[in-house]
Amino acid sequence: MSKKDKQTVTRFLDEADSQIARQEVVFMARSSFLPPPKELKEYEEILPGITDRLLSSFEKQQEHRFALEKNTVFTGSKQTLRGQILAFILGLITIIGGLYLISQGKDIQGYRLLIGTAATLVSVFIYGKHQNKKERIEKARLNPEKN
Repeated sequence: MSKKDKQTVTRFLDEADSQIARQEVVFMARSSFLPPPKELKEYEEILPGITDRLLSSFEKQQEHRFALEKNTVFTGSKQTLRGQILAFILGLITIIGGLYLISQGKDIQGYRLLIGTAATLVSVFIYGKHQNKKERIEKARLNPEKN
């Protein structure tokens, strides 16, 4: 490459550099609703009283979230208790029905009803225990720092 060609290339590159615009994208993420203290101070300078309003809003949101969680847990407990009571009543009725059939001389049907009921109740209990264990393992996997 000749000296003249090198000068042409250099001049071309210089012109290209002057025409290229620089663009930056800055991404900030925070794990909290509230901005860092430095930003809060800057917001307060721009709009006095904003910090109190933000903190008040944050506290209201926390109270609301806690109330929702409390209601969810209470409703779930009520439904579980209702299901257990209904399962107990149903199991008791079928066991009484099986005993009645046996007392009426229908031994095969009575024993079948008793054994079927007992097997169903035991299998539901074992399945429930298995599901609870699986759920605890999954929660532990998702939140390892809480163990």
